[in-house]
Amino acid sequence: WALGAVMLSARAGLMPPRRRLRRPSLPEPGWELVVVALAVAALGWQLLVAIVLPPFAYDALTYHLTTVATWLQNGNLDPTPLSLCCARYPDNAELMFAWPVLFLGRDALVDTVQIAFAALGALAAAGVARSAGLSARGSAAAGGLFLVTPAVLTQAPTNFADVVVAACALAALHALVRFAATGALQRLVVAGLAAGLLLGMKGTGVVWAAALVLTGIALAWWSRRRGRVSRRAAAGAIAGFLAATLALGTYWYARNWIDTGNPAYPFRVQVAGVRVFDGPFRASEVMTPPAVAADAPWPVQVVRSWAHDLAFWQVGSYDYQQRVGGLGPLWAWLGLPLLIPLAVALARRRDPALVAVACVALVFLLQPYQWWARFTIPLAAAGAIAIVWAAAHAGRPLLRNAVRAAALALAAVGA
Repeated sequence: WALGAVMLSARAGLMPPRRRLRRPSLPEPGWELVVVALAVAALGWQLLVAIVLPPFAYDALTYHLTTVATWLQNGNLDPTPLSLCCARYPDNAELMFAWPVLFLGRDALVDTVQIAFAALGALAAAGVARSAGLSARGSAAAGGLFLVTPAVLTQAPTNFADVVVAACALAALHALVRFAATGALQRLVVAGLAAGLLLGMKGTGVVWAAALVLTGIALAWWSRRRGRVSRRAAAGAIAGFLAATLALGTYWYARNWIDTGNPAYPFRVQVAGVRVFDGPFRASEVMTPPAVAADAPWPVQVVRSWAHDLAFWQVGSYDYQQRVGGLGPLWAWLGLPLLIPLAVALARRRDPALVAVACVALVFLLQPYQWWARFTIPLAAAGAIAIVWAAAHAGRPLLRNAVRAAALALAAVGA
């Protein structure tokens, strides 16, 4: 009877209704999670390759690792006699390769170095994407899309230096973007450290270091003009930036200058037709010609190379020194065309992330080998950010879903 009375009272509304317990809502796994899972799986496979296989890349065996082996055998950083072409090139990347060999006494993990730098590049790309206003999940997806770039994945388990260069460039850009956004002067020192590592690497690293130094000085001056920092603080930050860059990047040039009288040895240096430093040959004499359109202007070479990835169903597998294409179908179909609306949107709202996009474009125009994917890897990071931005800000849900579906499909094909 008591139970019946309670039921009747509830039915008649005489008792307060019982609240239904709701399960805590969990975020639904979206397309960003799929991208990150794909990237982790792809990089994990390359890590397995790096651990199981011995060093196999041609330049690694004839140049990068011969330098490391000579250092460890002789107990110094003198130029190696085992490399006929590149013994006096700047060797910051080789220093990175030397650490695991030095600590372990063998080269079992030497191929994993660029795996770590690929992850660093993905984190830096995600940081720039976050500064551009993307969500945490969207920023993670941008980093994941960068990781599945064919030029990144195929180079990651090798002792080439191109992923190292790209990761340091992206890390420096992230620091500069954060400085532009916050005015935190210590960010300039971080960017200077990355620029110093780049200065002490290959020719593209020198171009990157110069562009980063100019960008850092311009941003410090801009912050001073806006009153965000004092003149003394800005001058100190620029000095710290330059000191970090010179400390990490100039050793190899100073050694060459002392030994040969030419900091850029073995290359001749001419300015306005006047020979400043003598060397056995010019840089242009050792440049590798493109596999297609070798005699055409460089814009034509770039178009021919990128067009190779459009017909991805005919590409087959990618190579670690892919000379036609290599940025993948994700760049050719989505990243490149979406960069323009991203740049316009960032410019309209004066977003600090525009610094990164503009710097990537500037270096691309100034550097050699614009047609070769391994030397233009930062383009893939800019394209990845543009894709995720479009997936989040396209005007209609149908367009947003189309971008996401296409990005997933193209990323899977490229990986």
